[in-house]
Amino acid sequence: MGPELPRYQQIREVLAQQIRAGSLKPGDQLPSEDELRREFHVTRMTVRQAIAGLVSEGLVYRRHGKGTFVADPKVARRFARLTGFSEDVSARGQTPGARILAIQKTTPPDEAAQALGLGPGDLVVLVHRLRTVNDRPAAIQRSFLVAALVPGLESLEEPFPSLYGLLETRYGLALRQADQVIEARQATASEARLLRLPRRAPVVQVTRTTFLDDGRPVEWAQMVYRADLVKFQMQLWRGRE
Repeated sequence: MGPELPRYQQIREVLAQQIRAGSLKPGDQLPSEDELRREFHVTRMTVRQAIAGLVSEGLVYRRHGKGTFVADPKVARRFARLTGFSEDVSARGQTPGARILAIQKTTPPDEAAQALGLGPGDLVVLVHRLRTVNDRPAAIQRSFLVAALVPGLESLEEPFPSLYGLLETRYGLALRQADQVIEARQATASEARLLRLPRRAPVVQVTRTTFLDDGRPVEWAQMVYRADLVKFQMQLWRGRE
């Protein structure tokens, strides 16, 4: 008999079984975090880890300000490959680069703490970098990583062009998928200065939560891209009912 699963995995399995059995149907809303916390006698962080696992499996999806809902299996497939900035740029035959602006262990902002399922006192490592394409400023990246999963990262001295590559090779973390939101806005004064843009020039902001293969969130990141240097390509499918 194997070791007992962590509590968040047990809760994830209970909810996943209810979805597969049909007692929770596509479009149904999951109980709130407080309701699940009381039902299973666990912390809110444990509930968030369980839900993050269901999201990573494509069984549920979040609607901001509304809650978490059971996904329709006919539309839960993902067609985009999870890649980092360096991989995307290299794939186009260009040269990626990075300038470190800050690497430090810190308290996460509220949005990062919620996305990562962190509780009071939990820390993150902030990796703040200016990303370049052929030596031209292209994006500003702020990645908040669960500190417990990346020990010593804040003291790392050698350069690392690919953060995802570092997570996989140095820390043995298996990245599985990410949820992201893409929106357009105006550059702030500091962003315009770093990206060599006129003040209030258009930029594209990508907010991403990256998950491991066991469903745990590992990174909450915001990338701010020069709108004139990047484009986003996706493959979308419309299947038959």
